[in-house]
Amino acid sequence: MVLLTPGPTPVPQPVLEAMARPVIHHRTPEFEAIARSMSEKLGKVFKTSNPVLTIPGSGTTACESALLSLARPREIIAIFSNGKFGARWASVFRRLGLDIFIHDLHIASPWGEAITPAALEQFLDSAPGQRASLFTLVHSETSAGTTNDLKTLATMIRSQNADAIIVADCITSIGAIPVEPDEWGVDVAVCASQKALRNSPGLGFVSLSSRAQERLSHAGRQAPLSMDLRAYLKGHSEGKFPYTAPVSNIVAQDVALDLILAEGLDAIHLRTKRLAESTRSALVAMGLPLASSAPSDSVTAVRMPEGSRDGLADEIRSVCKESSGVHLAGGQNDWSGKVIRLSHMGAVTAADTIKGVEAIAGAIRALGPIEGTDPDAGVAAIHAGLDGVVEPEGMVRV
Repeated sequence: MVLLTPGPTPVPQPVLEAMARPVIHHRTPEFEAIARSMSEKLGKVFKTSNPVLTIPGSGTTACESALLSLARPREIIAIFSNGKFGARWASVFRRLGLDIFIHDLHIASPWGEAITPAALEQFLDSAPGQRASLFTLVHSETSAGTTNDLKTLATMIRSQNADAIIVADCITSIGAIPVEPDEWGVDVAVCASQKALRNSPGLGFVSLSSRAQERLSHAGRQAPLSMDLRAYLKGHSEGKFPYTAPVSNIVAQDVALDLILAEGLDAIHLRTKRLAESTRSALVAMGLPLASSAPSDSVTAVRMPEGSRDGLADEIRSVCKESSGVHLAGGQNDWSGKVIRLSHMGAVTAADTIKGVEAIAGAIRALGPIEGTDPDAGVAAIHAGLDGVVEPEGMVRV
């Protein structure tokens, strides 16, 4: 099987072996030492000097924990959305009811287009923008294969509002593309184990700036007991969890972080970029246009050729899975059946990527002829783009 979905992503063999170790008790010095080690390494991968909390659950759990722990009643919250996940973070507050917050500002851009500085400036100049105290941005919008310029957007917010809390969904960016939370003025960066961090699903991560930590001390109590970041921050420095910790996932994550740091973030960013650029070039050569005008290096999204029949993308994905063992992601919401998405994160290799593009080419041949496509051109392009790539150690999988 070749797993090219943008989460879960492939898990290296050393990480799988670590997860298979005998379970130890979470209230022991042995486990607490592992938890501290993992947290220290997370800080290096997040590129932050701030604590990075581990929350049992998914990236959604971690982001919801951050938003509900930091939110205060009757304040203006700005949610920036250009895809499914930005909209999801808006729904976190909507579920609480409009009687709790004065405004829930959902500032939307079309799927496949980045949030522009001009749109942000227009909002910041408005009356609600001048009063907003919590901002949520998505760095890499997985659903649309789009990257937002988090550095520029966060800097603009911070220049106008020094006390605002900026929460960034970095779930498919940390460990794949450059992220600098401290340098960019991001207070809260959220990530998850099953994306670029080379682990199985089960862990969410939340970094907290000193400004965010201060806010926690007098924020509302919107978060459920098991998701309140105050409880996780309390024993963080000692490797203690407020409730039963997902021991095996944490042991595995500690090993996965060793692999990441051994390769080096700069090398990872360059390798991910090469996989993404080569994939985009190959699929465009094949006749599949990009779905985003600001494509993410974490995940490539392509459309079907103009005039294609409804559901063609899912037909191609089905053939890829059944004939080649290649698992690809489809489009979501209005993009369902119209888009194919391929991941470049974590332990995805050049060999995986070549197999993925070859599988799509094979599916087009099997379903074709499909007007506007050239499978052979795509295959030639991916081999040319990834020729000579040397895979880092520790990427082996069974």
